[in-house]
Amino acid sequence: MRRPLAGSHQGQVTKIWYTVEQRFALSSMVDSMPDIAWQQHNNVYTASIANLRAVITEQHDTATCAARIETADGETLHAWEPLPDFETATWWVLATMVEVEQTLDKHNPYQRMFETLDLCKAKLFATAHPVHLQRLEYIRHWIVTRSTQERELADEWRQRTTEEQKPTALDWQALNTTDWYIDTPHGRAIIRELRPDKSLFGHASTIKHMAWIAHPSGATYEWNTTSIDFMAADAWVQQTLRELDDPRVTEHFLGNITFTLNICVRLLADEPDPMHSARVEYIKEMLETVLP
Repeated sequence: MRRPLAGSHQGQVTKIWYTVEQRFALSSMVDSMPDIAWQQHNNVYTASIANLRAVITEQHDTATCAARIETADGETLHAWEPLPDFETATWWVLATMVEVEQTLDKHNPYQRMFETLDLCKAKLFATAHPVHLQRLEYIRHWIVTRSTQERELADEWRQRTTEEQKPTALDWQALNTTDWYIDTPHGRAIIRELRPDKSLFGHASTIKHMAWIAHPSGATYEWNTTSIDFMAADAWVQQTLRELDDPRVTEHFLGNITFTLNICVRLLADEPDPMHSARVEYIKEMLETVLP
């Protein structure tokens, strides 16, 4: 949940109403840092982003960083310290820039987000399953209305028969000595046997299985557990593939939503404007915070 931070109004400096943990989470959500043209002067780094200036100062005495966002005239709009490292400070800057964009355009605060979602749709159009395009439209609607399809989904599930929920057989192929795979419209599904070393008593430990779906972009949808039963992993793959075909925005489908947005982040990696990736990460953070 959001909460005001201590010292949130000091002169012209305003600190954003997010917990430090939420800001830190941004630094672990993606595989690589967007390319930002930082200019270094001693321990101070500056960059022009979205007509504003970002400033990160490395504080060597405390081994931390301080970050702030300024106007072109040098007025400080937002600031935060301490931040544990340069990468976290950079993600704080980008996330805060997304909020600044919304405050600068009061008549259409989500315009920039929608421009990024449109860019994602253009990149997805040629190669991705069409459900991702539909899901982005549902996400766009959610950003404005905060409405979900929870009740609609619950009504449908109550009407489903046992036969409709019965899994079907998948034709798994051996990829190597530990991995089994099947190619699907949502990417390659893989089940891996985890074969641990012998136990302290000289006996082999139990084999477990992990599973995930790998999209061609490099994004993955991972099973959040392991099982000694291959068929349990198979059942998770089948259920996930069925549910990925549903584009609606609900708490139950949060994994599907995250998968689509992670694909978008991957496809945006070659964009020169780092704000596109930052907006997608911001949207993902909002959904993961509000939906549960």
